[in-house]
Amino acid sequence: MSLEPPSREDLAKHAAIMGRMSAMLDDLLSVIPRRSKIVYIDYPIHFNVGDLLIHWGTERFFSRAEYQVSASYSIFDLCRTDSTSRPVIRLKNWVEPYLAGLDSETIVVFHGGGNFGDLYPHHQALREAVIKACPSRRLVLLPQSIHFDDPVEELRSLSIFSAHPDLHAFLRDQPSLEVYRRVVPRHAALLPDMAFALWELLGIGGTQASSGPLEQQRVDMEATSPSSINSESMDWSDLLALSDKIALLVIRKGLTLAPRWFAPILHSLWKRRRDRVLKRATELFTRHNSLVTDRLHGLILACLLNRPVSYRDNSYGKLSRFADAWLRESPLVTAQAATEESSRSKGPVS
Repeated sequence: MSLEPPSREDLAKHAAIMGRMSAMLDDLLSVIPRRSKIVYIDYPIHFNVGDLLIHWGTERFFSRAEYQVSASYSIFDLCRTDSTSRPVIRLKNWVEPYLAGLDSETIVVFHGGGNFGDLYPHHQALREAVIKACPSRRLVLLPQSIHFDDPVEELRSLSIFSAHPDLHAFLRDQPSLEVYRRVVPRHAALLPDMAFALWELLGIGGTQASSGPLEQQRVDMEATSPSSINSESMDWSDLLALSDKIALLVIRKGLTLAPRWFAPILHSLWKRRRDRVLKRATELFTRHNSLVTDRLHGLILACLLNRPVSYRDNSYGKLSRFADAWLRESPLVTAQAATEESSRSKGPVS
């Protein structure tokens, strides 16, 4: 499979779209004013490169907005979990007094991404627990996609969000916004993924590709049927060394069990490990002249690096929902159904 190299005009049009999306993130300033004091909750300690890109972009946006980040916490910092059919999240003993004792002007900000719903219940349970612990504090959910398999669970969870008077949610696509607003009719808006804050860092200039197309095929619970494309295939897990996996286990266990004063050391170790994996991902994508992917942040990283990208959907349509909201005008982005399967499909997945 070969994607045509983009013309100068196509690159210019794509760059305008990307710059506009990066600038749109400044809409967050309406609910988190510039130079606000914030606490950042649920940053990722796992090797899904999509979440790591979101984290990197979020940090860049925080710097751009001159926020005073008093602390950043992962789920392993804040919780002990029980692995049952319905996960039980127990905030550590210090968390609720800590949240209650924050300066009244401090805003609690939740990490964005695609884990809002019942596919990743521990993270949803963490958000619910923090919301209940902060009944009178401003809370902000950075851009998320929503998916619930169980409508009863959807109503139960969103009712917790609805009960908070000052919780502001940003959603990455129109279906997610509609799901949220059915239960929570206020303080919700569309906004692109936080990774687009990286555009000015990654998208300006560009590097000449040395290899042909790259195929990315996800292998987790959101995977669909295997692709028939004949090209080099990978997923985020292929970027990892054994040392990365060992470090992840050690850092998670340390954050769960070690005293709070030791956490900054583990945070620093994790950030260095995260940056190495992100460097591998960007270097791999840069080496290839185009990408075929069923991962949303495969699509987003290709866009950030000015690479033509053809996408196919994950199990619940996350990519087409996002592309329909933000990328339909980019000449570098196509739905695979429109390019590869036109004889079997009436149009693009959107």
